[in-house]
Amino acid sequence: MPGVDSRPSRELYVVLVLLTAGSAVLGFIRETKIAQFFGAASSTDAYYAALAIPFGAAYFLVGGALSPPLTSSIAALLEKRNQEGARRLLSRMLRNVLLTGGLLALAIAAFARPVARILSPGFSEETLLMMARLLPILLAYGVLTSAALVGTAALTAAGAYRTPVVALFLGNLVSISLIAAFHGRLGIFSAAWGMTAGSVVTLAGVLAGLRNARLLGPAEESIPLVSFPWFEIGTLTVALAAAYGIDLAEKNFASSAAPGSVAILSWGGKLIHLPMRLIAAPLASVAFPRLVRGRTRADTGSNREAGETASWTIRILAYSAVVTAAAAAPIVAITFGHGRLDESSSKLLASVLMTLAPAVVALGIVEIASKYLLAAGRARQVAVAQLAALGVYIGAAAILRPLGAPGLAAARDAAWCTAAIGLAYPLVRHEKLPLFPEWRRTLIAVVAAAASSVAALSLAPGGPFVCATAAAAAAAASYFAILRHGRPVPPETAPADQGAKTSDRP
Repeated sequence: MPGVDSRPSRELYVVLVLLTAGSAVLGFIRETKIAQFFGAASSTDAYYAALAIPFGAAYFLVGGALSPPLTSSIAALLEKRNQEGARRLLSRMLRNVLLTGGLLALAIAAFARPVARILSPGFSEETLLMMARLLPILLAYGVLTSAALVGTAALTAAGAYRTPVVALFLGNLVSISLIAAFHGRLGIFSAAWGMTAGSVVTLAGVLAGLRNARLLGPAEESIPLVSFPWFEIGTLTVALAAAYGIDLAEKNFASSAAPGSVAILSWGGKLIHLPMRLIAAPLASVAFPRLVRGRTRADTGSNREAGETASWTIRILAYSAVVTAAAAAPIVAITFGHGRLDESSSKLLASVLMTLAPAVVALGIVEIASKYLLAAGRARQVAVAQLAALGVYIGAAAILRPLGAPGLAAARDAAWCTAAIGLAYPLVRHEKLPLFPEWRRTLIAVVAAAASSVAALSLAPGGPFVCATAAAAAAAASYFAILRHGRPVPPETAPADQGAKTSDRP
């Protein structure tokens, strides 16, 4: 198939991580620009509260519930050389998402004011009005992004891993450019218009990739439509609705806290998600369709490769969590400590970041384990884990709400860790995946890295960049020194099982 990477190579992992890193960094720069231009103010709270609906609907429900089964189905069809069937399935899913999403967006936009009041009852009338005006613009972003995620699922199934990342990179670049150009004239609305314009560019890039991969275009109506796993999608929708519910509940609780709390919690979440997006997400996106294809042809080597990929990733994320916790203050100073974000808001964000540090590992486990369970046909356990996380969050947030943003961050931390445990347990117990090899050695390495980074911070002279670099270097020296004799083999050099095909290994 022209234009796709059907056999991941060692170089593809490097290119994919670099492209994903560039895209994630640009998205993160967009958040820092919003903080720089508008600060932790009521208008920023209104923007992030309005963004919760379209962002969650796109990334939780479409990207999380629909895309993995779609990737699985298209990967299985392509493995059987049924490209016409894959094209027809994709065409139907794109049409359904655009039609359903468009109608829902119009309905929510028509009742934007009462919707805003339900989601964020603690906002003032002025902030609620601004949130209601932002909603229609951001709903368009949600619909376009949902369509792009459906296309991304098909490209991932076909092995075209680079195309979606490049499209998102260009979309984020356009988004930042518009915010920088128009923030003075449009205020916080420049962020909403920038997000929508970026989604247009991303969708255009994905559609171009689909056409190049011969997955876009008219399909033969005589080709029977493949049986789609609707039960699995329904189960995943319950799971991701629970995860989405945590996000909405946080906005509800934070709307009654001090002005700027919604924005600060959002920025803390962006910082915590960054290692997962840089490391876990790209590797999981490659491993998932390969697991599906491996099961289709009864290839046991893909299962071992998946476990080694996960264990290698989790250890990298554990190091990231240590540095995040130890160097929270200098990290915030580097990323958000400029512009209109004042000193008290920076200190509050650093406290939120330190609280959320364990979630760096939890989010990586959630990203990887949920896809692995889907490949194993265990969607029900994904739903159970996410529902448990929602229950933990609501209970913890109700108790910790008087503490403000740090208390709500602790509740979110508890929810993410609950989901990670619930997802990892069946993989280790039933699927026999080595997610935590040498866990005692890893725990010792984490403690040593934490002590080293704290000591380096106390001794490092200079500004926040020097302090953060010293903490990261000291943590790396002790962490990887302890792990070097027990470090899992990176996925690209992992040995295959006897029944695995050598040509299918990266």
